[in-house]
Amino acid sequence: MSEEQEAQPAPERWVYLGQYQHGTKIGHAWRDAAGETRRFQKVKGRIHGAYYQVQVVRAADSISVYGEAVYLGDWAPDRAQIQLEAEERLRRIKVGQLERSTTRSAALDEALEPLLEIATRLLPDERRALVDYVTAKVYGAKRVR
Repeated sequence: MSEEQEAQPAPERWVYLGQYQHGTKIGHAWRDAAGETRRFQKVKGRIHGAYYQVQVVRAADSISVYGEAVYLGDWAPDRAQIQLEAEERLRRIKVGQLERSTTRSAALDEALEPLLEIATRLLPDERRALVDYVTAKVYGAKRVR
């Protein structure tokens, strides 16, 4: 029997983290059952913080996903969901164009430090409001040439 025949996909329950950008490519980030973040271009989810069932084959040095992710209808705990959404938004900013320049990333990290310090003192709903406020300001900013 070949290795291909032996390795059958097994169902796992993963949490969808959202889209990420690497260069010009858009992919999808997931948190697997072991808590590791995994990225796949073709394995899509729609609802951030929701559980999906994926068919997985694990090898010593790789993970392969077969078929489509199936929405299970339940959510990660509230705190985790809020954290996942915040991580997803931050990941988009960091992994996008800013990743290309370490100088810009360092400047962004430095600029975020006061906000992160404030966020540590906020309740979950207040953190979400802070993220929404900052997101609105970023999207509303005009480009300086």
